[in-house]
Amino acid sequence: MSDWEVDFYSRPLLDPANRKCWELLVCATPAANTPPHQVFRFCKACPADQVNSLWLGEALSQALVEGKALGDQPPQRLRCWRQSMIAMVQRASEPLGLVVVPSRRCYALIDWLQERQRTVYPHQDGYLAGPQADPLPPVLAPVKPLPDAARGDSWEWASLPGS
Repeated sequence: MSDWEVDFYSRPLLDPANRKCWELLVCATPAANTPPHQVFRFCKACPADQVNSLWLGEALSQALVEGKALGDQPPQRLRCWRQSMIAMVQRASEPLGLVVVPSRRCYALIDWLQERQRTVYPHQDGYLAGPQADPLPPVLAPVKPLPDAARGDSWEWASLPGS
């Protein structure tokens, strides 16, 4: 049983009505030394006027069915890396009994997104190249404050011998 990495967001594509195209990407977190072609992946486009937790819940349930058909176990949890989408993913996954964990450790998903940015989206109608396209946000570690023991309350001057 592995985790699933989830991204539900707009892509650098416009539909014929000049609205952003949305897409759900789901992939299993691969175990060590698992070839990329053996990792479960699910992709589904979402019309811009149907972006909500109901549509997302139906798509996630479809992903569960497809994963089961391929012999994969249901995930222990869903890892969602976009802060802006966590609430919607949680609302959609609750009826399915899936736990959502905010996480920046979605490396397989980020690799897949970067691959799609290079090979899939540029060949589709309505592709937004250049500054109009939303850049992929960098994966940064969350900022943690220093522990109290490491904070200095005062300064002192010291000298150390050169030897």
